[in-house]
Amino acid sequence: MIVKFDHITYVAPRQEKDSILRGLPEPDFFEEGLRNLEGKLGLMKNPADDHDLYFFGSGYPTEYIFYDKVGEQSLIKLEDGTVFGRYSDREGAKDFLEGVLGCSVTEEDGKLVCSMKGVLDRNDYPLILTEASDGFTAYADDCGYGVPALIVNDGHTVRNRTCTEGERLTVGGKELEICFASSPVCDIIFELIKVKKK
Repeated sequence: MIVKFDHITYVAPRQEKDSILRGLPEPDFFEEGLRNLEGKLGLMKNPADDHDLYFFGSGYPTEYIFYDKVGEQSLIKLEDGTVFGRYSDREGAKDFLEGVLGCSVTEEDGKLVCSMKGVLDRNDYPLILTEASDGFTAYADDCGYGVPALIVNDGHTVRNRTCTEGERLTVGGKELEICFASSPVCDIIFELIKVKKK
C-alpha cells in the first residue's frame, strides 16, 4: 500500500548547486556525500559513489540531488502539481503503473492518467504519461525532474519483479529501506521507501 507521496527528485550537476540553492528557502534537511545504493547504480547513466541531497517539503515536495556528472536532460515535467512523463508501449506502461501504485490507470485521449496519492495524503499527486514519438531510455541521474518517491508499508509488493532489492540507508536521521521500480516502456522510475524502526 502507498502510505504517502514523499517527493520528486530534481537532478543537477554539483557545479550548479550554489546557484540553484541560492533561490530556494532553507532545506528541511540535507546530506552531503550520501552513498548511492547498489540498486540505484544500475539505473544510472554515470554511476557515482555518492551524491549531495537537499530536501524541501514545502510546496511540491522536492529532493534536489547533485552529482559530479549527470545524464541527458530529462523530459519529465512538473506543472501545476502534475508530473508528466512518457511511455512507448501503452499496455506495458499501464501494467507497470498499476503494479507499482496498486491503483487503476485510466486512458484519456491516448494519455495514461493515474494518481501517486497515498492513504495519508490530503493532496492528490497526478501522474500523466503521453506516448513518446521517439525511443528513450530513462536514467535516475538524468538532469532535471525525475524520480517520484513514495512511502510504502511493509506489505507493499510490486508485480512483475520490476523492483531492485531493498537496501538500507539512513537519510535525515531516519532508517529507510529503499528499492527502485523501473520499466523499459516508461520514463518514470519510482523510489519506494519503507521507514524502519531503529
